[in-house]
Amino acid sequence: MILHDNKPAVVYSLLVLLLAVSFFVPISSDGDADALLKFKSSLVNATVLTGWGDSGDPPCTGKKGSNSKWKGVMCSAGVVYALRLENMSLAGTLDVQALGSMRGLKSVSFMRNGLEGNKGLCGPPLLPCRHPRPPLVAVFLLALTVLAVIVLVTVFCSVCILSRRQRKGPDHDRGHSPSLGLGTVYGPSEQQQQNSEKSSQDSKVYRKLANEAVQRDSTATSSVLSERALPREEDQRKLHFVRNDQEKFTLQDMLRASAEVLGSGGFGSSYKAALTGSRAVVVKRFRFMNNIRREEFYDHMKKIGRLSHPNLLPLIAFYYRKDEKLLVTNYIPNGSLANLLHANRTPGQVVLDWPIRLKIARGVTRGLAYLYRTFPDLNLPHGHLKSSNVLLDHDFEPLLTDYALVPVVNKEQSHQFMVAYKSPEFTQQDRTSRKSDVWSLGILILEILTGKFPANYLRQGKGADDELAAWVESVARTEWNADVFDKEMRAGKEQEGQMLKLLKIGLRCCDWDVERRMELHEAVDRIEEVDHREAGGSQESFRSSYVTASDGENRFSRAMTGEFSLVLDGSNSRLSSPVSENDDIYSILAAEGIEFLLSHSGEVPLEYIHGKTICLFFSENWCRPCKDFTPELVKLYESLQKRGEEIEIIFVSFDHDMTLFYQHFWSMPWLAVPFSLSLRNKLTDKYRVARIPSLVPLYPDEISVADDVIGLIEDYGPEAFPFTKKRKEELKAIDDSKRVGGHLEKLLTHETRSYVVSRNGSKVLVSDLVGKTIGLYFGAHWCPPFRSFTSQLIDVYNELTASTKGSFEVVLVSTDRDSREFNINMTNMPWLAIPYEDRTRQDLCRIFNIKLIPALVIIGPEEKTVCTNAREMVSLYGSRSYPFTESRIVELEGCLKKEGDSFPRKVKDKKHEHELKLDMAKGYVCDFCKKQGKFWAFSCDACDYDLHPTCVEEQEASLV
Repeated sequence: MILHDNKPAVVYSLLVLLLAVSFFVPISSDGDADALLKFKSSLVNATVLTGWGDSGDPPCTGKKGSNSKWKGVMCSAGVVYALRLENMSLAGTLDVQALGSMRGLKSVSFMRNGLEGNKGLCGPPLLPCRHPRPPLVAVFLLALTVLAVIVLVTVFCSVCILSRRQRKGPDHDRGHSPSLGLGTVYGPSEQQQQNSEKSSQDSKVYRKLANEAVQRDSTATSSVLSERALPREEDQRKLHFVRNDQEKFTLQDMLRASAEVLGSGGFGSSYKAALTGSRAVVVKRFRFMNNIRREEFYDHMKKIGRLSHPNLLPLIAFYYRKDEKLLVTNYIPNGSLANLLHANRTPGQVVLDWPIRLKIARGVTRGLAYLYRTFPDLNLPHGHLKSSNVLLDHDFEPLLTDYALVPVVNKEQSHQFMVAYKSPEFTQQDRTSRKSDVWSLGILILEILTGKFPANYLRQGKGADDELAAWVESVARTEWNADVFDKEMRAGKEQEGQMLKLLKIGLRCCDWDVERRMELHEAVDRIEEVDHREAGGSQESFRSSYVTASDGENRFSRAMTGEFSLVLDGSNSRLSSPVSENDDIYSILAAEGIEFLLSHSGEVPLEYIHGKTICLFFSENWCRPCKDFTPELVKLYESLQKRGEEIEIIFVSFDHDMTLFYQHFWSMPWLAVPFSLSLRNKLTDKYRVARIPSLVPLYPDEISVADDVIGLIEDYGPEAFPFTKKRKEELKAIDDSKRVGGHLEKLLTHETRSYVVSRNGSKVLVSDLVGKTIGLYFGAHWCPPFRSFTSQLIDVYNELTASTKGSFEVVLVSTDRDSREFNINMTNMPWLAIPYEDRTRQDLCRIFNIKLIPALVIIGPEEKTVCTNAREMVSLYGSRSYPFTESRIVELEGCLKKEGDSFPRKVKDKKHEHELKLDMAKGYVCDFCKKQGKFWAFSCDACDYDLHPTCVEEQEASLV
């Protein structure tokens, strides 16, 4: 039996089993390592358990024995007390006896894996497994059941006859409606997943409630909860209204109304009930709210009923019973954002253009901010923010639904189904934070802008979180131009800057690192600044955005620093007086009456800058990208001064007042023009400054601002000087030479550093690597796909180290965001690395045009680039990829084709009811031997059943 991740009871039952076994088999903690290794050997893909016996270290290390290098192992005082092996795609049969010998083990968790074992979790040392009841007992129970059914049918018929006599009017003759339920449909694909069995079950629940309502006093009125009243026993079967501004109706009215099924999701299902007149409501039936006490549920519903905000769909009423919870809201005809984004378009349907989408993003953020203010003590004020829980009114104003329900939902089901629990901090560290809803907001913003559907919301279990990580990464690393946006937005070129700004906000909201993730109040402020109109406005109007593909995060050397620029809105017409194309910096300054420049030591006459290479630096104190770039420019300036270069930088301020100007100028060692708005405007117009920060060199062979001098500096540092087009072409030619076949020492060394480092800090000379096949491995610890591929690469590395006698080596080129992440990365890796503080990391990312991670580039023994996409080869062929050449790929593909030709196209295995077809898969687990396989498999699409070709032969399958 497969132990599914949606069965948390398995964890608790298994814990009881382990505690019982440990009681009967006391062994000293010295045996923990042997027990864990024995347990590891029972798993199919145990390689994911990094550190388990790899280095010879015991499970518990450190001065107090409270640390562990064994993945998922938790220690205290030198004893293993817990195992957290969640979301690791583990497969195989649990060796419980091995774990049972660990005396100190108190807690285990195998959630989100696919493991086999005892279905009932019974037998020694627990209670005996239950067997079928004796035949006489079964006969007695059957007879009792039949008698009960006869009595119920008789009562039901009597009640129906009586109730029909009391009914008046044609409306009472309508048939029963379909199910009560939860949740607006999350787009078209979820509707397609509904099946007749679930609808039938919901219909039964509906009919049951309807019959109960008919049997009760038909004149019973609905109750309105007062602020102090606690629910009485007789109130339990009434519909409780939480607002006084809504027309009242009874539970019987609602259940007798004609209904339309809207959808079914993880929590339950929902339907539209058409009441008398033109009014319609939506009734949501929640399946997983049976752990909360009645008083607590009533209190929380009252809190939700008091909420009032233009971007929240108000709760009207609720129905409470121990095993049944119904929430009632108004019906919104436009439906959900998910439906409008992803469903097939109908004739006359409004297109969600850029202004509408920005309006939706703003409204969602405002509604979320209101929830944050109202529920300051809740970690997850919303908890389930996604596009299907955003409804749109007639003006396309967004209305949030299913908010603030975390306190009343069963904990185990909330962890499984609610969106906030898909956040990185929960999947990796089993905790949520006030930024978890911000993460959901970021995902929603990306969905609004790109039109792409984060499909893993519709599925839970193995691989879903990694797929979402890959989805976010695919948006972040896409070429940053108009192609990244949904074509149906129909925005013009003038609006792309604003759209890019919102995209950047979305990416910062769903940053994998909680500390770096944007705060909600900051997201609100940033989104309010975004303008849906065309570029243009006052001279003080700025918009934050990635400007072009070359300026964006896809340029990985800049992506590591998080740099971006601010786009300046406005046109040349804003200037008080025009500037001639022939005017130079001196004539412009003279026209403004400027006779001197500013320095920290006083005034400097204009004559001082004659004969120097002058660069104008346009910046502003409040601009974060400006403040981030300024220290880097200071280092470059001081380096060039030490080299004796005749260069001078002049600061041109975009600050709003003199105080901010001097605060910003204080961090700069160069000169500045006096603070003047008119002078700033003239210089901006003369040198066509469109964004800040900008650095403009002033000499005949100048690079224009469009050529991105700041990007050149970030990529090459002091080597970028003198910032000319000729120098830029020279640097590009050097990069091309290194990429195609430069010397290894030129690639991996820098200035005085001639070595790379190992994980224990020892230094290895780059010259000692010459003649070997080198893999340059690009990646960062924060990236889930990188961590996943690293486990596979470690296996390949170990195999090749043994088979090639040390002729293969890997060098990590870290794209981590700080040295702490880099050090964490290195503790799990057996290979070498470029030191984190060395800019060679950025250089290699630029040289090999690394835009996506993880990436693996192979340098051959002749010091020439052999393969720039070795990651795909390793994923497909493992260590057989060596030496990673094109001829090796052709050879492997030929062998693979030959192997496939030797197999029949179809087989009929005696152990499986369906026909199996020959299929190719990158990886799978055989359902017979439980071992991993690659490439060829015999599969049943209907049952998701896979067999190794060798396993089919062993079972003497009949060939078709």
